[in-house]
Amino acid sequence: MLKRKGENFCWGGGTAIRRSIFEQSGVLDEWKNSVSDDYSLTRALERKNHPILFLPECLTLSYVETDFDGLLEFTNRQILITRVYADKVWARAAATHFLYCLTLVLGVVLILGNLLAQRPAFISRRSHFCRCCSPPSGASIRLIGVTEAVLRLGPRLPAKRGFMCC
Repeated sequence: MLKRKGENFCWGGGTAIRRSIFEQSGVLDEWKNSVSDDYSLTRALERKNHPILFLPECLTLSYVETDFDGLLEFTNRQILITRVYADKVWARAAATHFLYCLTLVLGVVLILGNLLAQRPAFISRRSHFCRCCSPPSGASIRLIGVTEAVLRLGPRLPAKRGFMCC
């Protein structure tokens, strides 16, 4: 995202700008009623058609001591500022986050469904709680569960009283 021309933005303490460009762009006027210096600087530069370049080699680490509450407060503030100043970026991030959450929930549902489908005892118990299953269909579900169990465990079951497993 940051390497595409026209989609870059000024980002925190990693921003460098020539004084002449800063003054030509009216950044100080833009900052007067601003909540975010990053997005305000970006708007001022875009208004004057100045390019914003991303140089990964200029990134630096910054160490901050915080706790989980501080992390949530910072994250929520950044999301809100992005929503106000860069609605297109926010919309893409929100859509991506929604798809991630949907995929996560769907994966959990599928995993649990597969785990529960492999347990014949669950199938027979489920029929007692399911109102849509009438007694005949509940009996057929139990029969299917028992049949699957016999087929899976067949070779390990001892043959008694004429009962044989294949």
